[in-house]
Amino acid sequence: MSSPENFIKMREYILLFRGKYLEDDLSGGEPIDIMEAWRNWFAGIPPENRGDHGSRLSVSRSCTVWPDNLVTEMPVTDNGEFVQGYTVLVAKHIDELIGMSKSCPILLSGGSVEIRAFNTMDDNS
Repeated sequence: MSSPENFIKMREYILLFRGKYLEDDLSGGEPIDIMEAWRNWFAGIPPENRGDHGSRLSVSRSCTVWPDNLVTEMPVTDNGEFVQGYTVLVAKHIDELIGMSKSCPILLSGGSVEIRAFNTMDDNS
């Protein structure tokens, strides 16, 4: 007989990479190739968890539209940090993604990974 775990549906999550991107030495020691670190991190994600590969997001070619038709020519920041990029992954539990995120290269520069589940229109959780 199958366990209940086998019947848990995979759910899509977006991982938002937040931070102040620095192209300098991010490790505090030996210089690292940040793009190589990202490639290696993504390659380490099991294929069954991969969704949309995602992308880096531009800072210079961005704007924010606010109420009353106010437009600012920069992304929204939180304490000077902004969303640098994203990827979409699938998992049965958010804990799987927390584990994967602990080795994300954005953490090398003091950034963070925000993990959020996608909801359907009738799912308000």
